[in-house]
Amino acid sequence: MSSENGKSKREILLHFRVSSEEENMIKTKMEQTGIISISAYLRKMAIDGYVIKLELPELKEMISLLRRSSNNLNQIAKRVNSTDRIYAEDMEEILRWQENSGTFTFTGTASNPGFDVSSSIYCDLTNNSRIPKSAIVDSITTTGSMSQSVGGVTTYLNPGGQGWLESRTSGSRGSFDLGLEYGVSARQRWEFKYKQTAFASTKMSSVKMTIYWYADINENNYERWPVGPTI
Repeated sequence: MSSENGKSKREILLHFRVSSEEENMIKTKMEQTGIISISAYLRKMAIDGYVIKLELPELKEMISLLRRSSNNLNQIAKRVNSTDRIYAEDMEEILRWQENSGTFTFTGTASNPGFDVSSSIYCDLTNNSRIPKSAIVDSITTTGSMSQSVGGVTTYLNPGGQGWLESRTSGSRGSFDLGLEYGVSARQRWEFKYKQTAFASTKMSSVKMTIYWYADINENNYERWPVGPTI
């Protein structure tokens, strides 16, 4: 809508929450641009700013190889520290474990009344034939669609009722580093919930988790596992 003098009338008020660290970052960037008004700066960035999303499959493959090599080296180091030596049979056993991943969808929608913990939703992988029976979880990432954007969101996972794991990152995207040493099986019933500090009621739907696991290739006749499925 335009006013009589040709200038745009701004009748809609937008507001959102930031942390003290985020506020300091915004002020620092404002000073660098020379813009004095925070409204003008945020409006300019929202309309004319841009976000760069890099798709680097080669880098992802390199990271996967590095993770696999790091895991093998850690297992070798643990074996040497415990026995003061390493045998050919030990090396064969260690190298049998290969990394793979799969993305799976939780059933239902998690609801949060505000400033509380949400209801739980589930993803049962107990009898999922696409996951090797020997698969041990190394790490997990989760994503979900929020009904509205609010602050102070933390996601949680519970593998097989063994206890709740808290994401090391905040927001609707979760990141969980379990570690192979805990021996958490990928093939079990997973529970998901989220906590928020905002008072508005929210829902999180289309929740997915990508599990990164290691499995014994002996289970697959010593063939590399195919690329992980999305279910």
